[in-house]
Amino acid sequence: MAKKRLPKCLRCKRVQFARGLCRSCYEAARHLMRSGQKTEAQLLEKGLILPAKRMGRPKSTTGENEERLAQLEKEVETLKAGRNVLHTDGYHGCQPMPEHPA
Repeated sequence: MAKKRLPKCLRCKRVQFARGLCRSCYEAARHLMRSGQKTEAQLLEKGLILPAKRMGRPKSTTGENEERLAQLEKEVETLKAGRNVLHTDGYHGCQPMPEHPA
């Protein structure tokens, strides 16, 4: 079975950490940007770092939000009309526990 090769740093060939750089090269690039010696655009232009990737969940589109809102409004109307599974008297369809003989 072949080993999976991890991507290498653009500068020193160690394993990548972020933006195409290993941890120490990434921290050095951040230091250059924080100190004002270089801008992110300059480092990107020279190919010293890769563009940032957005992490986390993708944003939903407006159409998806409108569809979900319409679905939720329909569910609320159904619940208000009394056609729901949860009853207003607090009974949720559960049977009381039987008494244990002493």
